[in-house]
Amino acid sequence: MLTETWEATDVMREFRKRRDVRPNDYFLEQIVELDNELRKERLFNAPRSIHLHQLKDLNRVPKPWHFEFWDAPPDEDSLPFKLSHFGEIRPDMHRKRLVPPYMNGALSQPILPRQILKNAPNELNKSTSRRDSGEFVPTTDKQLRLICWRVKPWSEKKTSKMFSSQFAVAWKVDCDEVFPNLFIGDAAAASNVKFLKHLNITHVLNTAEGDDEGLVNLESQHFQGSGITYKGFLMWDSAWFDVSPFLDEAADYIAEALESGGKCLVNCQMGVSRSCTCAMAFMMKKNAWSATDVLKQFRSHRDVRPNDGFMRTLVNLDNQLRKHREGFL
Repeated sequence: MLTETWEATDVMREFRKRRDVRPNDYFLEQIVELDNELRKERLFNAPRSIHLHQLKDLNRVPKPWHFEFWDAPPDEDSLPFKLSHFGEIRPDMHRKRLVPPYMNGALSQPILPRQILKNAPNELNKSTSRRDSGEFVPTTDKQLRLICWRVKPWSEKKTSKMFSSQFAVAWKVDCDEVFPNLFIGDAAAASNVKFLKHLNITHVLNTAEGDDEGLVNLESQHFQGSGITYKGFLMWDSAWFDVSPFLDEAADYIAEALESGGKCLVNCQMGVSRSCTCAMAFMMKKNAWSATDVLKQFRSHRDVRPNDGFMRTLVNLDNQLRKHREGFL
C-alpha cells in the first residue's frame, strides 16, 4: 500500500487467493484507516477534475465489516463499489465473488454502508430451528463469519468474574476466560506454569503440539510436580487440515476437567483458530450449544476466529448435532 499504491481491498483479495490470511480486527481497523489516508492523499494530488466529489466519502472511515460505495474511476471497468471486508475471497476459490447474493439489483443508486447492512438479510440472527413448514434450517459458515466481523471483544462489557487478557500483561501472556473455567490462550500462556498455577488451571490442552514452526513444543514433563494435567494434539492451522478426528477427544478432555471442578486452558500458538475450534466442539457436543451461540460467547471475551476449513467442519458438526436434537434424524 505504501510503495505500490495498492488499495487495501485489492491487496487483501490478492493475498487471500493464495493464503488464508486474516489480520486481527484491531489491525484491520488500522489498515482501513491507513488505506483511507493514502487514497485521500492521492486524490488531493490528482488533477482537480478527477473524483474530487469522492472526498466526502473518504472522510468517513469505514468499519472493516462495512461495504463502501463510490463512483468508479473513468479508466476502470470494475463494478462501482469496493468491498472493505474479505470474507467472500478464499484461497480455495478460483474466482472473485464480489457481490453477495442479497445485493443483486441493489446497485442502481449509491447506498450508504449502514443502509446496506440494515437492508441485508439478518444472517447473524437467522433462526436455527424448524421453519413453519417443518424444514430443517442449516447453519452456514457465512453466519459464523458475520459473527467474527460484528462481535468485537473490546467493545463488549467486561465482567470481573471472567479473566481477561488485560490482566495477563504483566505475565507476558495472552489468555482469556471465554466460558466459566474454560480458557483460551497462546503458547506463552500454556508454557508459563507459574501463571497457570496463579489462575488455578488444572488441565492444559495443547492443540498445536510439536517442535516445528507454528507448533507449541510442550509435553507432560513440562508440568511435572505442578499438579497440572496435560494433553497434546498435533494440529496444523491450515484450511486443508482435517480437524474432525480430534474433536471428540478434545471435548471429552475438557468435559473431564470441568466436571471434576477444575479449570482448563486450551491453547495453540496464538490462541485464535485451533484452540477455539476444539473449545467450540466441547460446547457443542457436551453443552448442546449451537455453533453460532458458542462463537458469540467466545468472541465477547476473546478475538478468536477458526480458519475457513475449521469453520466448515464446525458448521457440519453443528448441523449434524442439531438434526439429532430437533428430531430430523
